[in-house]
Order: sequence, then structure tokens, then C-alpha cells
Amino acid sequence: MFKYLIFLALFSLNSFSEELNLLCKGTIGWVIEQDFGEITVTLNLDLKNNTGDILLPPQLIPFQVRNKGNRFDFENVNISDEEITASFVLTKTGLIKSISNIRLSRVTGRLDYTNKYRQKGFSGDCSKIETKKKKF
Repeated sequence: MFKYLIFLALFSLNSFSEELNLLCKGTIGWVIEQDFGEITVTLNLDLKNNTGDILLPPQLIPFQVRNKGNRFDFENVNISDEEITASFVLTKTGLIKSISNIRLSRVTGRLDYTNKYRQKGFSGDCSKIETKKKKF
């Protein structure tokens, strides 16, 4: 019986998913024009390896790099019990990097996106999505 419980405990730990895929719906805001709109952002995180990427809608991507796609890999991912923070390079021109940051609350599911050089921000509520199960 004791061996069975140990086997069950080890099997349960190994079956824990290290991937976290989120769909975040919220509001994009332009600071200067004070204009707002609804958009969706997708996050894919590998919690075991502290890596991931983000899929941004066109409204958050500068015009000069839209032809390169909407997927950006995270450079720095920090995971704690309460939040996940990450950063990625949105654009790079010469020596200047436009670095974007995200902060995801693991308690509330709230995502905040900021970029130092752009006047657009995003705040939204995230929910898990199952990428392994097909909906159709």
C-alpha cells in the first residue's frame, strides 16, 4: 500500500503541466488622445524553463515592424507565487530598443502591458485556454 501511494504521488507530480496558455481580453488606451478600445492578447508561457511569447494585435505593434509578424519572444520571465513579469523587445532601431513589459497577477488574472516609448497601454483579464484540445 505504501509503495502504491509513493508511485501515485510521483506520477501526479510528473503529470503537472508546465505550460500556461492564456487569452487576455481588455482595453487598449492611448494616453495622448485618451481613446480606448477592446482587444485580445494571447500569452504562452513555459513555467519550467521561464520562457514564453506573446501574440499582440496590430494596434499594439508599430507600423514599421508589422510585416515581421505579431509573435514576440520574452527575454526576461520572472515567476513568483503572486505574479509573473516578463519583458520583450518590440522594436530595435540602431542602439535604441523599445522594450515592452507585462505584469500578470496569478491571484486575479489581471494583465498589464506597458511600453516606455509608446503611448499605448493594455489592461485585461486573462483566462486559461487549452491548446491541446480541439474545439472543432
